[in-house]
Amino acid sequence: MLVLQLGDKKSPAALPGLLPLSQVMLVVTSSSSPLLQLLVLLQWVACMPGNKTARLWSVSLLLPLLPSLPLPLSPHLLLQAVAEPRVKNTAFVFIKPHANTPAANQLVADGLRAKGVNIISEGTITAEEIDDKMLIDQHYYAIASKATILKPNQLNVPVEKFAKQFGLGWQEALDKGVVFNAKDACEQLGLDSDGLNSAWAACKKGGKLIKFGGGFYCGLIDTVAGKDPIYVFNGFFMSMRKAYVEPGCSIHYYSVEWDASKLSWEDFRGSVLGGTDPEEAPKDSLRGLILNDWRRLGLEARPELVTMVFTHLLVLSRD
Repeated sequence: MLVLQLGDKKSPAALPGLLPLSQVMLVVTSSSSPLLQLLVLLQWVACMPGNKTARLWSVSLLLPLLPSLPLPLSPHLLLQAVAEPRVKNTAFVFIKPHANTPAANQLVADGLRAKGVNIISEGTITAEEIDDKMLIDQHYYAIASKATILKPNQLNVPVEKFAKQFGLGWQEALDKGVVFNAKDACEQLGLDSDGLNSAWAACKKGGKLIKFGGGFYCGLIDTVAGKDPIYVFNGFFMSMRKAYVEPGCSIHYYSVEWDASKLSWEDFRGSVLGGTDPEEAPKDSLRGLILNDWRRLGLEARPELVTMVFTHLLVLSRD
C-alpha cells in the first residue's frame, strides 16, 4: 500500500506525519490540473515497493510549475510518499554441544526451512573460541556477569537482604575479603567447576542461598574441607560454562530470517523451536522432533529441560 500526502508546508495540520497505512490521504482533488495529476502518478511509481527511497520530496519538481497549477494552497507544496516496509525478524540459533551431531544439525536445518525460515549462514564455533572470546559469558550475560565478568564490589547487591540472610553486613563482608564471584571462588577453594557445583548444591540444600533477582544468586559455601567459608555469586555457572568450553566441544549455529507478517516472533520460539522443556514442546517443533528421535540423532542422553536448541538474538530489520 502507498500513502501519498499533499499538504501545506506552513500548516502543521496538513502534515500529520507518517499516517497508519490503513489510512490513505488522496493527493489529487477534482480541482487539480492534469499536469499535477501526472506528477503525482510519476511520484507514486517511483515509490513502489522495492524502491529503496521511502520518502520523496517533490518541491523541486513542483515549484517551477506552480504558476500553472490552480490549487487553493500556498506555494510551499510537499509531496510525501511512504511505501509500506517489509519487516523481517532475524535470529541467531545454535545447537548446544551435547546435541551437536551431523544428524541433529540436518534435522534443524530442514525443520527451519520447512517452517518458512531462511538460513542466511551456518557454521561451527569451537570450545576454544567460545572460551577465548567469552562468548558464552556474553550470551548468558545476566548470569555470567555475576559469576565471571564482574567482581563482587561491582555488583548492585541488596544490602538489607544480604544482611538478613547471612547475618553479616555487605560492606563488612567486602572488607573481610570473603565474597567471590564463581570464577575466583574456584581458585580460592581449590575446586574445579564440578567441585564448585557440588558445593553449591550442598549450600542450596542447607538453606544457605538467597536469590536477589533474575540470574542473581549468592550462597554461603562452608563445606569445603580445610577452607574458610566464603560467599559466592552464581556458583552454578562454572559447571554450566564447562559444557561449552571443554576441549573437543563445539556449537553449530544458524543465522536466520523470516517474514514477520507470516511468522511472529512468539510463534517462532513456541512453534518452530518449541518450549525450553522438550516434554511440553509441540511434537513438530525442533525440540519436539529431537526429543522424539534423540537416539537416531546420535545424542548420548535423552534431552531434558533447556538442553536443546536455544535462540540468542532478535533484530528487526527493514528492506
